[in-house]
Amino acid sequence: MRTTDKDTKKQKFGGYMKKNIILIAIILVAITNISAQMRNHATVEIIFSVPEITNLQINDATLMFHLNYDPNSSSLYESRNLTSTYNIQSTGTNKRIMAKLENNMPQNTFLELRADPPSGAASVGYVTLNAMPQQIVTGISNVNADNLLLNFRLRADIGAPVATNQRNRVTLTIQD
Repeated sequence: MRTTDKDTKKQKFGGYMKKNIILIAIILVAITNISAQMRNHATVEIIFSVPEITNLQINDATLMFHLNYDPNSSSLYESRNLTSTYNIQSTGTNKRIMAKLENNMPQNTFLELRADPPSGAASVGYVTLNAMPQQIVTGISNVNADNLLLNFRLRADIGAPVATNQRNRVTLTIQD
């Protein structure tokens, strides 16, 4: 049997077709595998916030002091101590509690404050309050404490003006 050019062309064309079909099949399998791999997992970006909490609450809103005459005292007045309690929640680190009066005390009259610290913090002891903020507790980090003592002491020296039911406010603030 004699092979003609026409038969040779058919064979070549048939060979090319087989090769092309095989190549197309390989490409389709590769694409399918790549697609399957791409759908095999997915990611999502999460954005979140955890706010800092700073909460301070004084449990007794009003304290009344009445100084008494003390003939044995050089100041002539007996100092008075009263207590209150406070609650504190803070998720910050190395915070402090500051205290200040709304108005300065009258001449020769002194209001002092000492706060019991939450665990891990430190009290600075009795502080004579005025209208400028002053530290009373330092080193507060990640606390949730209730019923901590606030110790107030009112004292007056000779020369203090007579006062009846005079009012002032103590403000406590959590600060960095």
